[in-house]
Amino acid sequence: MRIIAGKWKGHSLKGPKSPLTRPTSDRLRETIFNILNAYFMKNDISLDRLRVLDAFAGTGALGLEALSRGAHSVTFIEKTTTACGVIRENINFLKAQSQCSLIQSDVLTLKASEIFSYDLLFVDPPYHQSLCEKALERFFEQGWLAKNAIIVVETDSSETLIFPEHFQLLDHRAVGRAGIWTLHFQ
Repeated sequence: MRIIAGKWKGHSLKGPKSPLTRPTSDRLRETIFNILNAYFMKNDISLDRLRVLDAFAGTGALGLEALSRGAHSVTFIEKTTTACGVIRENINFLKAQSQCSLIQSDVLTLKASEIFSYDLLFVDPPYHQSLCEKALERFFEQGWLAKNAIIVVETDSSETLIFPEHFQLLDHRAVGRAGIWTLHFQ
């Protein structure tokens, strides 16, 4: 697993130390960022001003990829101690401590006072547990979504995402076993 583009292009990241963590593959991250880049260019959005939330962060690969490509800052939320250790190792390896914060918590129970509003959110929970919809509702209810936020959700390609009415579907595609849903918060 490595960073695909940006200032840390080619740097290897630590992988999961637990079979419960399913990291987003290099190929899938590249597809996600191609989708985002096309949207950002079309809408004259610069990644360097964006605050990023990497929920269900696993190894932190999505958030660190965003940082490598110029994101302003990233908050990682991960509930398992083992995965938090891997994220911390990856942040330290890239010397990105000043742009990162790591919260060890369950996304669905984290209090609003511990979080800000974000412009770009990555949501990659365990497959087939209906956590995506709950997380999206939680983000909305807790005020974690900046105006015009973009949310990238990863599911199993066989899953259907039923997103709340405050979200508009921008893109959906299957990439191997994964389904990628790109949403706009209205």
